[in-house]
Formats: sequence, C-alpha cells, structure tokens
Amino acid sequence: MKTSVAEARTASTAGSRLTERIASLLPGFTDIVTELHGHFCLVAASHECTVATPAACVTDSKLRVKGLEPHQIAAGWNAMNSQQQAMADLLSTHTCSFYQVDIPALINSKPSVLLTHLKPAATELDPSEDELISALKTILPGLAVVSANPTSLSEIYSLYHKIAYVTHSPEKAVSCVAAARLELNNVGRTVTRKLGSRRRRPRVAVVQWTDPLYIAGDWVPSVVSISAQQDERVKPGLPSVPVQPSSLHGNDIIIFALCGLPMSACECIVKKCYTTNLDLPRLSDSRYIISDATLLFSRPSLVNVVNTAKAVAEIVMDNSEYGLKGKMWREWTWG
Repeated sequence: MKTSVAEARTASTAGSRLTERIASLLPGFTDIVTELHGHFCLVAASHECTVATPAACVTDSKLRVKGLEPHQIAAGWNAMNSQQQAMADLLSTHTCSFYQVDIPALINSKPSVLLTHLKPAATELDPSEDELISALKTILPGLAVVSANPTSLSEIYSLYHKIAYVTHSPEKAVSCVAAARLELNNVGRTVTRKLGSRRRRPRVAVVQWTDPLYIAGDWVPSVVSISAQQDERVKPGLPSVPVQPSSLHGNDIIIFALCGLPMSACECIVKKCYTTNLDLPRLSDSRYIISDATLLFSRPSLVNVVNTAKAVAEIVMDNSEYGLKGKMWREWTWG
C-alpha cells in the first residue's frame, strides 16, 4: 500500500504529542512543524508564514521591496548584509538571517525551542553562531536552538529528524521522510512510464531571480533531475548560480520560480523584465513556465519538495497528472 506524505502526517498523530513551545522564524520550518503535527505547539512564527496558526508574529522584512526593481532589491539586500550594526541591534538582525526579529515579542512568547537560520558572521566583528546561541539562552534560559539552512535533500531529511528530536517525537520524522522518499520514487516511475525510458528528457532551467539572473541550486537540481535534464551549471547541494541571459539558450523549458513569490507577483516581474531587458532570450522553441514559489522550489518542507517534483513532472509530461497545473504553475508566453 502506498503512503503519501499527507497520510504519514495523519498516521504520526498516533505517537506522542509534542509538549514544547516552538518559535519558528522561517515559513519552511513552520511547514515542517505542521507536517510533524506540532502546529498546536507553535507560539511564534514569521510574517510570511502561509500555514494558519494562532502563533504570534515576531518577524518583519529586513528590506522594504515594494516598488523596487529586481536589480534594486538585489543591490539593497547586498548592501544591508554588509553594513556594521550596533550591539543592541545584533540579536534583532542576526537571530534570523532572512528577517528582522522582534526580540521583545519573541521573549514574550516564551519558547522552549527556536527554529531559525542564524545569520552567519560576515566579518570578525560579527557574532559567531555560538555567541548568538549563548546570548539567546541568556534572555531565554533553557532554550534549544536549531539553526539550519538545508541545501540538499539529505539535509532536509536530517532537519526533520533534528526538529523531531528536540520536540521529543522522533517517530514522526521517520514516517514523513519514508513517505516522501516513496513519493519521489513514484514520480520518477510515472514519468518513465509516460515518456518511455529511451526518449530524451527535456533540459530544464529553473530561474530563481531575473536581475541579476540566477539559476536555482541547493536541493532543486536533485528534484528536477527526477523528471528532466538539469541545466549543467548547477549541481545538487551547491548554491544558485549567476548566469548571463544568453546562457538560457539550449533549455527546452524555462521555469520562473522567483524567491518565494506567488504566481501573480512572479508573472509581473517576468513580464516587466522581458519588456525592458532586451538581452533576455525569446526562444520560440522553448516553453516558459510561471510557478508559485511559495509552494514550489523554495521552502525546504517535504510537502514542498514532493509538490515540486510533481509539478516538474507535469510540466515535462505536459499534462495535469497531479492536479497542480493552473494552481501552482502555468504556461507563459513573452509575445
């Protein structure tokens, strides 16, 4: 009998109930807690969380991007990460590498477990991870800190086990990971059955940002390779790669999955880029795809990973095998 990730989450509720008070500062980590059926233990979450939860919001954007062009957003992010800050601001800006954290609100939520990605030290003047953890434990005695930025499937699996361990529910991670592995294998078999083992798989590039142009790395290449040929410039587990627009030539399918943006926002940016940037190739023999990067290609939850694999499979097979077409991805034309 086949078990889906969703069914595994339901079955895992038969195990011990979580007793910790969890602060999750990243949407993907909140998704994982939910998959481990620990959403009722959430006491703090991020402002970009898409899971319905009564947890207090304790983060905000570090950079206001409304009205900015893609290249301005990229430049602003780089400038912000390079600036020196007063000691009083360090916990607010370093407790989460992606967001500003409201430390008083975090303290008020009284978490026993903190899930985050601590901002890495860029210079010798920045606090190390150990220093940040010590400072957090000073203001929140007994706090368990899980800091992670998973960049491969194996690291995502490991993160599930790590979170399940600190929340005293290891059996739940085992069932979720096993179910995800099975579903990913099934996706590969479905594509092989539909396309045939001898047919050339299309070459796919997943665009993570448009200006500058980045091809998505980390765990995305592993998932894309289940159904398609991956752009050879990116490797599983390695960072996203900046490329020249002309390098998109040779790809049969170009998927736009822009940095955690929904389809509507993604399409607006892509349309504007193709209107103003004449260097972006207009390939008549390639397919262009707009995707919802709040649900695909970005957040490191297994539901996200499995849905990404299914979406790529649908795109490659040019069908709606899993019911995601039109909901999480759609065709786009630049003409």
